[in-house]
Amino acid sequence: NVVVMAGQRMRDTAAEAGYQVLRRRLQDLGYHEPVSAESALLIGKLLSEVLASDESLQMLKQRSRKEEDQLHACRSELSLLQHTNPRLQDENNTLHLEIIDSGEAAQRRDAEVQLCVLTLEDEAEA
Repeated sequence: NVVVMAGQRMRDTAAEAGYQVLRRRLQDLGYHEPVSAESALLIGKLLSEVLASDESLQMLKQRSRKEEDQLHACRSELSLLQHTNPRLQDENNTLHLEIIDSGEAAQRRDAEVQLCVLTLEDEAEA
């Protein structure tokens, strides 16, 4: 019987300590209403779930802020690229036309050189 009573006292002491921790947590959050011993377990579980949900919410808000910052950076970069792209396209088109012109000029020179060679060969044979 002594062992049973000692076990009961330990449970009572542990329950009282748990109740005190719960009261302190509730008071820290601004809840000063009375809590009965019967509802303490339920309130403790609900409080833990609320705090876990709040922590998840804070983490999601932080992640959302980071993603908003990344989105803003991407939009800034996109704006810069949209501004730069037309100029680069114009430069590319100009260079492309210069390459075409250079190729055509080279073909003309080759044709002129071949004509000169043929003329010189004809003159040499005559």
